[in-house]
Amino acid sequence: MAGSMNCEQIESRLMDYMEGALREQDHQTVQAHLHSCSSCAQRVEGFMDVFNVLDSWKGIEPSPSFNAGLRQRIEQESASAGWWGTVFARLIPLPAGNPVFALALLLIVSVAAVVVRYSPAPPATTLARQQPTLVANAAGVDDIALYRNLPVLEDLDVLRNFEVLQDLSDANN
Repeated sequence: MAGSMNCEQIESRLMDYMEGALREQDHQTVQAHLHSCSSCAQRVEGFMDVFNVLDSWKGIEPSPSFNAGLRQRIEQESASAGWWGTVFARLIPLPAGNPVFALALLLIVSVAAVVVRYSPAPPATTLARQQPTLVANAAGVDDIALYRNLPVLEDLDVLRNFEVLQDLSDANN
């Protein structure tokens, strides 16, 4: 970092400068900038004042009876939790981290998934409609060819269910 630095470059290095973590050359460059720039020098002084105040600050020490009073208050609140708190604790005595509890929960969810996915056999009328498709697929007919011939197959279906033609075939028999 030879040469001079601008204020933005100095600002990014101020914390390292104050902690003494800069290389010697960078430290001298920052120091030279601080001698020539009063606003950066004031900023460093402000940071140093804050650090000095924080270093001299002493944390609050709790009284020796604090832990005993806290335990007593927790016991009072748990005793006043009501009957539902004790019922819930009796219904689920196992902690959630217990592997047996996790295995039982997995088994219940798995059984529920199987039961939900189970469906009874479709009615016979639905099966009768699906059989030609199953036979066509079993015979090795290409599905794409069926889609290409779909208009012809629809016309064939209309003709098969056309009542006039059924009456004619009944009259011929």
